[in-house]
Amino acid sequence: MVYLFRYTRNMSAAELISSRRRELGLSQGQLAELTATSRERINTYERGHVSPRTDTLARVMQAMQVDLAAIPAMTFEERRSIALSTAVAAMTTSCSTLSTSR
Repeated sequence: MVYLFRYTRNMSAAELISSRRRELGLSQGQLAELTATSRERINTYERGHVSPRTDTLARVMQAMQVDLAAIPAMTFEERRSIALSTAVAAMTTSCSTLSTSR
């Protein structure tokens, strides 16, 4: 089930990640483990020092059960980029599963 996060218009990625993480009661380290990144990287995202790449943002939002399609400020290109990243990741996983089963 995907949670429709209570998004405030013009909310930055930093605010979005930080708010939802706290709402779930996760530490930065726990979120990092769920998204295969480091606690330090999550910290830099939340402070707004670095913006996550679209594929990373997709992983973070998926781990926090947020549907990015529900975020109105995201442009079509940003949504398309995330959809493509997700599709490529799924294909890569499928291909690696096939090659190891042979």
